[in-house]
Amino acid sequence: MSALTTTILNLPVAVSLDGTEYAPIVQGLSSDAVTRRATTSLIAQLGLASALPAAFAWVIDGNGANISSRIWGTLTVPFDGTISSATMEADQTGTVSVDIWKCTFAQYDPPTTPTVANSITGGAPPTITAAKKVTANISAWTTTLTEGDILTFYVPSASSNITRLTLNIGINRVVS
Repeated sequence: MSALTTTILNLPVAVSLDGTEYAPIVQGLSSDAVTRRATTSLIAQLGLASALPAAFAWVIDGNGANISSRIWGTLTVPFDGTISSATMEADQTGTVSVDIWKCTFAQYDPPTTPTVANSITGGAPPTITAAKKVTANISAWTTTLTEGDILTFYVPSASSNITRLTLNIGINRVVS
């Protein structure tokens, strides 16, 4: 198996008419490589599920004004996965932080749940400080996501100068 390489990152997953997901696999080395397709379930059986990347992007738009302190919406997670990265990009230099709360669909009952007690950022939410972008340190985060989990995006204090922000969360899909 040492001659087999799997280059899946940054390649699209295709879905057939029957719903089966396929991903390209490159077998071989350099000029001898051959591209094949494999089902995502086969990829999972081979222990390569982390090679199925995905991402969520959440845009917070203050409509020309500084981003205010409040909940900026929710997102239902469509598949099992593990958070692998988080970045934020702003429209201009400034300061802002976004906390991310997680609860199950059954637990979701605003304003009771989720709250700051459900934060997944381990006290280290992604924060832009006097800049336009940041790559967050996610080492303290709870990174496991389950299909149906609800993520809530909360800005704990008003931004300084930033009126539009994109939060990108990289995910490694888990397939069975």
